[in-house]
Amino acid sequence: MDHVEQVAGLIKQYEGRAEKLRAIQALLADDPDLIEDLRRVLFPTPPLKPPTAPKIDIVTNFLRSKGKEWQTAGEITEGTHLPRNTVNFLLFASKHKGLFESEMHGPKKKVWRLKDDGIIRLRKKPKPVQEQGKMGTA
Repeated sequence: MDHVEQVAGLIKQYEGRAEKLRAIQALLADDPDLIEDLRRVLFPTPPLKPPTAPKIDIVTNFLRSKGKEWQTAGEITEGTHLPRNTVNFLLFASKHKGLFESEMHGPKKKVWRLKDDGIIRLRKKPKPVQEQGKMGTA
């Protein structure tokens, strides 16, 4: 097939499209509101996704709902419907791990709950601070 035949094929294709576009033009001239209906049908707006809460909020709200009851990571996973890896990361390694306290209830059973709000728990007894000379005195 040489270039002349290819161009002739393109002309035939575009003439067919031109006829279709003229038909659409006539329809829209007759009914201008049709374009909005076609736009809604052909290009629907995607449904808005509901905003999702940060995963740390999901875990803390779940633990808050349990009061002071101890929960295993598995129970937190079931209660929050979050993946187990996400729950483990939040409890063990995230910057939010300080929100939780844990205990061992058996050789392989670690349980978790929220720390008391407003209470800072220190792991070690702080060393006393030695008072140095007062400023401004010689």
